[in-house]
Amino acid sequence: MGYIKQSLIYYKKNLFYVLLLSLVPAIIIGGGTEPCSMLQFFINFPHGNYNTFGDIFLAQSELSWRSILIGIVIFPLFIASISAFAGMISRHFRYGLLNFDNFARRINNNFLQVFLLSVMLLLLTQIYVIICTSITLVWVTNIGFNTTSLVLTVVTNLIFMAIVLVIFAFCSVALPIMSISGLGIKKALAESIRLVKPKIFKVIIAIVLPLIIPYTIMGVLAGFNFWWRKIINPFIFLFIIGYLIILMYIIYCDVADFDREDIKDKYFFG
Repeated sequence: MGYIKQSLIYYKKNLFYVLLLSLVPAIIIGGGTEPCSMLQFFINFPHGNYNTFGDIFLAQSELSWRSILIGIVIFPLFIASISAFAGMISRHFRYGLLNFDNFARRINNNFLQVFLLSVMLLLLTQIYVIICTSITLVWVTNIGFNTTSLVLTVVTNLIFMAIVLVIFAFCSVALPIMSISGLGIKKALAESIRLVKPKIFKVIIAIVLPLIIPYTIMGVLAGFNFWWRKIINPFIFLFIIGYLIILMYIIYCDVADFDREDIKDKYFFG
């Protein structure tokens, strides 16, 4: 619970900066994607409208030519926003300074690292969807669209989702390592795994527990297919994005025994 408490304290203490830096990515993800597309797939599963690999894949991944084209346009804006967020927190933890001085430098210094990690995360999620789609196709081909195949699909998808979560947890401090220590992505990922390994269960709990309520709310809205969830979801992602990025740095400072300047007596705001 220590990671959760520290992250929420930081979030509350620096609420203005966190909300401002989370705003653009929250609007992009919350308003432009369907975070609960897998849940909607499960709900629509009994209708049996998924006859091919492509039908199942598109339903689970929410990919389309339109979403790809839009993603290409807004992806740099998303990366720039997360880069600025990472740069601000990194500077705050290292020097105790939290302001918008040299804001463009915060983006430039972290843009490549955030870009590479975001691409890796996108690839990981698509691999997850491809695996889930393949297994789902096996169930419906051999069993058909019934309760048994639905249960098997839900179970296997959750198993692989847990695997993705563990991978994310092991790599969770790669960004702080790169932004604070300057290591390249390969060394940062290896170092992240080494540092997080002794506390992996604590890290997983810190990632999952605070997100249960937000995802439950989004799941209920998606389950009933309320059109106005596209308005609500960005507000939910304001918390999710801010919390996760703060959490990465909180975890790093603990596992790497890094002294945070922002909580020392000389700390000052702005």
